[in-house]
Amino acid sequence: MQEPAHKILIDRFLDWERAKQRLDRYKHIGAVYEYDDLRKCSSKAPFYCHYLAWRLGTWEDEQWFEYLDYLIASSMELKGWNNDRVPKGCEFENFWSFVWELAVAVFFRSQAQTIVEWTKSGPDLRVIIEENEFYVECTTYRKSFGLEEFIDGILRRIHPELAAEHAPCIRFSLPKDDAIEKFLDELFKPFLVPGFLENKLAEAKQRSPIIFPLPEGTSNFYVYLTAKEAAADNLYQPWHEAGDPEEYFEVAVREVLGNKKSSNKLQGYHPNLLAVNFLLGIDFQLAAMIRGGDQLVPILDKVLSQENSGFAYDGIFLTACGIDELPSFDRKSFISIIRDHPIRSIIPYPQPSKVSKL
Repeated sequence: MQEPAHKILIDRFLDWERAKQRLDRYKHIGAVYEYDDLRKCSSKAPFYCHYLAWRLGTWEDEQWFEYLDYLIASSMELKGWNNDRVPKGCEFENFWSFVWELAVAVFFRSQAQTIVEWTKSGPDLRVIIEENEFYVECTTYRKSFGLEEFIDGILRRIHPELAAEHAPCIRFSLPKDDAIEKFLDELFKPFLVPGFLENKLAEAKQRSPIIFPLPEGTSNFYVYLTAKEAAADNLYQPWHEAGDPEEYFEVAVREVLGNKKSSNKLQGYHPNLLAVNFLLGIDFQLAAMIRGGDQLVPILDKVLSQENSGFAYDGIFLTACGIDELPSFDRKSFISIIRDHPIRSIIPYPQPSKVSKL
């Protein structure tokens, strides 16, 4: 059987010697990830690489690995840690979920008079602030964003002016489950044809960007090539359009609350806090920037009142936190909590539009 096109490209770009050197250099990363386990994912569909191995073997900058090493070191010091908390398997999206859990743990640990523990069951974390405890469940809003990032990462290794994007706040979907491998193979196969990319680069210099045809199974997804000094501009760039941010915000919040309502026995742990990271797409950031808290928090409260009939959530924290930073109560975050939630004591004096009451 012929190797899938994306596997050929991954094997071409992923520098295993660099990955091994970094595992040796960053002792805390190396303490929770074994080189042989990373290599095993090279033969497993649909991604053919481990979620961390791809970064270890392709990223140029060392600064982020220093930060990840710090996150892991700090998290390992917390009561309840064991290496079973590290996501196993090769699912590419596990990367963002794991980094988010670590960042949330370290964020709460950094607060004054706060104790943070990893739990053995139930929500991810137990946090105690001045003897008042609550439980934190962490989640990342994934949808098709993770697969989009995977595709974009390979494209940019092929050529820095290749990119994958979608129009924000508009329904966006890519193939799922068993359909992923076939889709990726068909998408990347043309780039293995001798002369294909060179011809497209020449075409882009005449009119830029050029948009590539895609295999079936996508909605609101675009792969394109840009030339910096093109003779003419292609004005059709649908990824620069945007849908209704309020509608997107409501749908996204409703989905994440519905998905997590029965997760990790959350309804049995009170008071609790669901910490949601929307970093994988610009959609949440755009909604927050365009509409702001005055218009979005009422939507959050409305969804909570409809979804919380079983009293699942005592607090919701929504943000877009990058993989190189800790969460914070800033202007790109929204929080809704019950009146006596213990987290209130560490929230800076709130703007009325940023903190609401369940």
